Amino acid sequence: QNTEAKIWGTSSPDAQITVVPSWDGKAYRCKADSDGKWEVEIKTPAGSYKAYDVLVKGDGATVKIKDVLVGEVWLASGQSNMEYSMGNHNHYPRPARGDRDVLMKAHYEANDALVRVLYVSRNMSVDTLPTTGWHTVGYESLKPVSAGGYFFAKELADSLKVPIGLISSSWGGTPVEEWTPREAFEKSQFGKDVDSKGFYGNVKVAWRYDHLIAPMVPYTLRGFLWYNGEQNLMTGDTDIYADKQMLMVDAWREVWGDEQMPFYYVQLAPYAYSHRRTLATPCTWATLPLFWEAQKRALAQPHTGMVSTFDLVDDVSEIHPPYKWIVGSRLAKMALARSYGFENIE
Repeated sequence: QNTEAKIWGTSSPDAQITVVPSWDGKAYRCKADSDGKWEVEIKTPAGSYKAYDVLVKGDGATVKIKDVLVGEVWLASGQSNMEYSMGNHNHYPRPARGDRDVLMKAHYEANDALVRVLYVSRNMSVDTLPTTGWHTVGYESLKPVSAGGYFFAKELADSLKVPIGLISSSWGGTPVEEWTPREAFEKSQFGKDVDSKGFYGNVKVAWRYDHLIAPMVPYTLRGFLWYNGEQNLMTGDTDIYADKQMLMVDAWREVWGDEQMPFYYVQLAPYAYSHRRTLATPCTWATLPLFWEAQKRALAQPHTGMVSTFDLVDDVSEIHPPYKWIVGSRLAKMALARSYGFENIE
């Protein structure tokens, strides 16, 4: 809302393209380049409940995008604790405190017209973003969507009174290197250790980024949510994870063209990493506290924030604590206070 949103596509080379949003009826024009790629920025109004249409004309075709809402859009990414979905909660232990069925009830009762979700599937074999697109919130559409991300979006919608779009793009067991653009990684202090095929040790740099993030650039976002680090911790990155996360954040902000894009992330919850006996780099009792220090050091980066999960664990032998509605709420409160100027919010 209240910005210049980017719409882009492909056509014949040098084709003339016209985009007309129904909120102002203005024609926004551009010309495709020699490869047929085109992009136009359209001014958006304040967020509202009203649904609009966007007409795209050119190259002998007309496309009408219907039922478009204007509001705030956030991207939620990371590994399994962000991937922890609304429809998959029965595969994990239920909470020992409070209502044990919070996630199940929220899933069955979800019908918020102000929240829309776009789920990016775990498909690395296509060149475009692997998604079926935007959906209104309902039982089926929420099944694969990040639980923490959904509760974030719901609280934001309730507080801001405007539509919230949530893009859910996560993959369990993935290190931060796989989500970092390769060019940025190779130019960093870690670049000397990247081989000709793009591998940094056993990790393929940018593998998830290329398939699950890059195709959505330059979609106009309000900010990023991030829940990652378990995999890097288990491979011994307690000292350098902060540098790697900050490198990824800088790279994401650069490709989106906004160095002030908010980036709010989640502290790793207590877990007995030292009990894992099959790790190539054994963890001790001190590994997790050292990693917490690394996560805290990453706060030196401007326009970032970290929510704590230190109290949201019932069993330190479970790496996927169930209190995702609290994680989402804490992320939402951070966004409301820091990105939207709400006062008197913890």
